Amino acid sequence: MVAQKLIHEWLFHTFLNNEILSEFEGQIIDLLNMCSTDGEIDVVKHTIEKLNVMTYDQMHLHLIEMAKYASNICGDEENIAIVAMAYDSAADGSQLLVQMLKPIIRNKKNIKIFNSVPSYVKKGKLETYPKFILVDDFSGTGNTVLNRLKYIEDTALDRGIVLTPHVCLIFGMEKAKRKIVENGYDVHFLRELKAGISGYFNGNELVQKIASMKRLEGQLAPEIDGKKVPSLGYGEAEALHFVQNANAPNSNFPIFWWPFDVNNMERNTIMVRAEL
Repeated sequence: MVAQKLIHEWLFHTFLNNEILSEFEGQIIDLLNMCSTDGEIDVVKHTIEKLNVMTYDQMHLHLIEMAKYASNICGDEENIAIVAMAYDSAADGSQLLVQMLKPIIRNKKNIKIFNSVPSYVKKGKLETYPKFILVDDFSGTGNTVLNRLKYIEDTALDRGIVLTPHVCLIFGMEKAKRKIVENGYDVHFLRELKAGISGYFNGNELVQKIASMKRLEGQLAPEIDGKKVPSLGYGEAEALHFVQNANAPNSNFPIFWWPFDVNNMERNTIMVRAEL
């Protein structure tokens, strides 16, 4: 167990720098108590210090910026659709985002909001709104964004519709943005995030930090309901981001949200993810 004095000294300075983390003191201590080496302690401290926790009030401010982005693209006359990244009826962060966006753009009659990709591609919708902005609160790898864009474009191609696609996300990993841009899309991230370890270290230090993180992951249940723990986060995204009291992305390091340990005991985690 890590010496309590050292824990509290570090916590004191950490909470001074990022007050919201104080709400997760117990969970942070649990993470530190998982550590058996100095290297593991160091990687936990580093990732905690880089953790980006967004409140709903902060999200609202970012949504105002997203609304400005949409208005700049379409002006006051041209029709444009804002399309949530969601694909089905399951609860989704992008659907919460567009619901919060509605009152902000209530006077923009040329902007139409769609709660999911399937609702946008219905007959008559693509034809009326061939210019669209695909939106979400976060992207870890860019894969979901590209999959949704391909689905929309394939549907439009079958109907002979020429689209003008745009992508706007509140937060996203740097490598996710690069991947989307490399595929030829206009992309706007309100804030880009570095990979939690490889974005800050290189060489032998990077190798050691990754090894320490993977040793910590070895204390987690290797799989739950047939789904394996996503080492370093889905797609090895190394994300360190979530919205407070909302479903956390699976792109985050699993030590922050994976619900059971190797003994199948429930963990007290900083992040909560309702669906694996």
